[in-house]
Amino acid sequence: MDEADYLGDRIAIMGEGKIKTCGSSLYLKKTFGVGYSLSILLEDEHKDFKPITDFITSTIENSAYSPADQTNELIYMLPSKNLKNFPTLFRGLEQKKEQFGI
Repeated sequence: MDEADYLGDRIAIMGEGKIKTCGSSLYLKKTFGVGYSLSILLEDEHKDFKPITDFITSTIENSAYSPADQTNELIYMLPSKNLKNFPTLFRGLEQKKEQFGI
C-alpha cells in the first residue's frame, strides 16, 4: 500500500482477476480500517522499548506493536478511527524523546 501511495492518487485492488475496489489511499484506509503505521528508530538497539509501547497503547486505543526487520526499529499499527488522538501522541513522543532514546 505504501508504494501505491507514492505512485498514484487512485488505487485499484484486484482479486480473482477482477477489480474489487478503487479509490484514493485515504478512502481505502478509512473503508477497510487499515490505519497507519508508525516507525520509530531507537538510538540504542538494546534500549528497553516497553515504556514507549506503554505510552503509545495508553494514548491510542487498539494500537499494536509489530516486530520490525531492524533491531533498533519499532513499528506500531495505529487505527485510523483514533486519528483525533494523533496530535497528543506526537506531542508526547516529542516531549519524551530523550527519555525514550528516540
